[in-house]
Amino acid sequence: MVCEQSEESDCFCASQTLCKPGCSSDEDCDVSQECSPTHHCVVRTCGVSNPCPVYFGCVSGGAPFDYCRRLTCTQDNTCGSGACVEGYCYAEPGVCSFIPG
Repeated sequence: MVCEQSEESDCFCASQTLCKPGCSSDEDCDVSQECSPTHHCVVRTCGVSNPCPVYFGCVSGGAPFDYCRRLTCTQDNTCGSGACVEGYCYAEPGVCSFIPG
């Protein structure tokens, strides 16, 4: 189990410690992350032998390693076959949905 402080998106009124199963492979993490030996999803590192996923670029962040960051854009044609959504490249356009309120 991996225990972390809750995030705003977890819908709690106050921060709480949440425990959940940790990752076991990179596929368990967001596309911009990789699974660490401690079973936490962490920022994906990159380099010549470890390229970033599609729609991401390798950034030298001044940290002890280079990392993958989503490519910025101003229009769809900047993203190859993808779409520019709110200034970043994604595989497909965003989706608008009604939130009942």
